[in-house]
Amino acid sequence: MFYDYLQSRLSTSIQNAIQLLHLKKTPDGESLLSKEDFTFLSHIQTRVRETRSKILVVGDVNAGKSTLVNSLIRKRLVPVDQQPCTSAFLELLHGPCEEIHAVTQSTFLRYPINHLHELVEAQGNSVDLFRIFIQSSHFLRDASIIDSPGLNINNVTTVNLFSKQQEIDVIVFVISSENHITQSVL
Repeated sequence: MFYDYLQSRLSTSIQNAIQLLHLKKTPDGESLLSKEDFTFLSHIQTRVRETRSKILVVGDVNAGKSTLVNSLIRKRLVPVDQQPCTSAFLELLHGPCEEIHAVTQSTFLRYPINHLHELVEAQGNSVDLFRIFIQSSHFLRDASIIDSPGLNINNVTTVNLFSKQQEIDVIVFVISSENHITQSVL
């Protein structure tokens, strides 16, 4: 109850600050609120409204990231293989129905949840994110989990991974017990 009150007050305060700063002008007649500041404050306001924590699971290829995600949701859903098979970000969330949204920069397409393995294989490189909605996991009612491609796949993947940090509440770093610590882990 107190959290809801605090969340509402903070969101309202941010909205009021945006409006006031937008109305205030410099001697040149320009708004005191730059586009970058507006974007930053709007992002903070969105994060304040979001009650679900975001957990990002990272590590080298075949470190066990997808296995850990499957364990947390208590369901074998995310593809697991001896060869690297997570080529795109997979965000798992609680949803009203079980389905997959294959998200690109401009749109998303819906697919049945039982097509996840084929989608990741066929479209993994052309999709920015697979948003996977499931109903059965109690864990996902309070958090979403993002399974990531391996850090040591390529530099573009690593840069994409760390560009998501401002959206993330917790980062879980997975290191395989079978491998030595690699340079990408450090």
